[in-house]
Amino acid sequence: MSLGGKLALVFAVWLGVFSNLSARAQSQTSGRILGNVRDPLGHAIPQARILCVATATGESRTGETDDSGDFVLIALSPGTYDLTVSSSGFASSVFHALAVGVGETTTLSAVLQIARNVTQITVNEAPPLIRTDSSELGTTLSQHRAHQTIARLAGTLLKCRSTGRALRKTVFRSTASTLTIFPCTI
Repeated sequence: MSLGGKLALVFAVWLGVFSNLSARAQSQTSGRILGNVRDPLGHAIPQARILCVATATGESRTGETDDSGDFVLIALSPGTYDLTVSSSGFASSVFHALAVGVGETTTLSAVLQIARNVTQITVNEAPPLIRTDSSELGTTLSQHRAHQTIARLAGTLLKCRSTGRALRKTVFRSTASTLTIFPCTI
């Protein structure tokens, strides 16, 4: 055997030993989560999204199920994880405090229920409280309706307490543009 052949053989053996040690070192410092995702009838759910969040650090990992509904998350640091499984048309399933140990495989089976028709509406802006550009939202009260409103207000004020004494009488004076309320304690 030539010198080049001997060096190639030594290098190949060295590479094999080193890669085996590296793989063993990795498996001795991390763990993994292995699972499957099914529907209520037991059928596999392919391409289900997996979100795994370390509870101590908030670090997240994502994955997806294969055509058989199986998934694996490898090289996870030892600790506890919250895992969420979701897929279109199904309600999400959340697993809390999954323990992952060094060199261990944590297994789970998720059964996703059919999602009900739920509509989520997100409002990013609040509507204006007062429209100043038109009277579109305004209203005019009739005199009868104004008197009813005042009477309800008076009843409420009579139930209030002011400086430790009950309000016994409230005098209302109304003009076309002003409503004045005078609380009188007796």
